[in-house]
Amino acid sequence: MFLARTFLSHFEQSLIKSLENIKFTPSSTTLIALHAPAPKLQPLFDQISKLPSKKIGCLSAPISSKHPISLSLLNIPSSIEHRVWRSTIPGTERAQVGRWYSREQIKRERNEGSMESSPDWNSDTAHPPALPHALQRFVEAKRQ
Repeated sequence: MFLARTFLSHFEQSLIKSLENIKFTPSSTTLIALHAPAPKLQPLFDQISKLPSKKIGCLSAPISSKHPISLSLLNIPSSIEHRVWRSTIPGTERAQVGRWYSREQIKRERNEGSMESSPDWNSDTAHPPALPHALQRFVEAKRQ
């Protein structure tokens, strides 16, 4: 049988105690979503790491100011056929540090036009650039 729980709290210690009271079997798989402020993540992460089941999860910042810490668990027993797998989304670029551009990227940006050459809509020039047709119709309708 599945075990699904969501815990909402202001204090990580109460969540840790709640986790200690749940029985997980080593052959089960637990899906985890933990939302907490960075200083409170480590003790919770340490407790989750101690769970005997296989674990898959995600960490994120708090999703609510009312409940700064939330933890959702779904435990799938081994008696229910399931497969755990990891996938990467094709086409996503690897994270980069800094801003290094190849010559090909620079040429491509010049051909496509860059954001730096876009019109300055806030300038006080006598002849501001024309608005796109659909936006111009919207402005005219608002004036009427």
